[in-house]
Amino acid sequence: MRVKKEYIVLAVIIAVLSLYIILRNQDETHYELPELVPVEKSAVTRLIVVQGADTIDLERRGDGWLLRPWGYEADKGVVDKMLDAIGDFSLVSLASEAKNYIPYDLDEDNRIDVEAAGPGGVVRKLQIGKVASTYRHTYVRLEDDHRVYQADKDIRRPFDTDAEKVREKAVVSIVKEEISGITLEGSGERVSMHMVPMEDETDPGGGEGEIPPAGPGMKWLTADSLEVDEAALETVINTLVSLKCDSYINDSGKDAFGIPLYTATLTGLKTVTVSIFEKNADGKYPAVSSDSEYPFLLSSWKAERIMKAPGELIASGNGE
Repeated sequence: MRVKKEYIVLAVIIAVLSLYIILRNQDETHYELPELVPVEKSAVTRLIVVQGADTIDLERRGDGWLLRPWGYEADKGVVDKMLDAIGDFSLVSLASEAKNYIPYDLDEDNRIDVEAAGPGGVVRKLQIGKVASTYRHTYVRLEDDHRVYQADKDIRRPFDTDAEKVREKAVVSIVKEEISGITLEGSGERVSMHMVPMEDETDPGGGEGEIPPAGPGMKWLTADSLEVDEAALETVINTLVSLKCDSYINDSGKDAFGIPLYTATLTGLKTVTVSIFEKNADGKYPAVSSDSEYPFLLSSWKAERIMKAPGELIASGNGE
């Protein structure tokens, strides 16, 4: 009899639990996640990013991008990362319908508003909040939708920046393999060096157009036919051909800095000159480049990799 009562109690418990599960499932809110159509990068001609009081306004020009309203060239690689982030992502879950956006950094003070448009109008518009604790999802809101969703990747990082950081920082545009001569002037010294074939130990003399380009079987000589410390010169050239500034000086012209401390001129199929001036109070060097419309600042370590005393580049053993 006791066993029978236990079975009855167990059956009642099972029935109650089953009823709870059924009722709970009936009370659940069922929803469908919006399906986002991928946006091709080529379809976007205008990109506007607003974070607090800061606005980044980008407009496609040819193969590149310009920062409005100034017309500064933007870093195409940075813009491509932005377009990749918003162009192809999926929504994986509904995070909230409560219209309380502060926990997700989707409130007005913390969110990032992004609008991408093409010739036919807006192709993507959303608000980006914080990255979720997984570090692989981001809280977002879509246009005209009060709900908060989780996107399937970190799409905030490329947009968490400002206009100055988006600006193209490359201030020299020259192909290293096309360089055949370099002149360095500083510390009261000046030295000119040219590429010559290995078997030619004489002064290359002549005009720039007659100097063969760098390549296998070539070596550097000074105008006085002295051997060059090629490892030291390589450091200077590598720094110059990939030279990116720390920031631009927007409130001064290129002629505002007086006499340069140091000038480097690269010659080949084109000529590029970089002049570096007295270090400022922040420990950075103002500089100008013939490849850049605006003056700029270089960090100490970068400027000092270029500003080798010309005599340091002459190889030991010359004339022995």
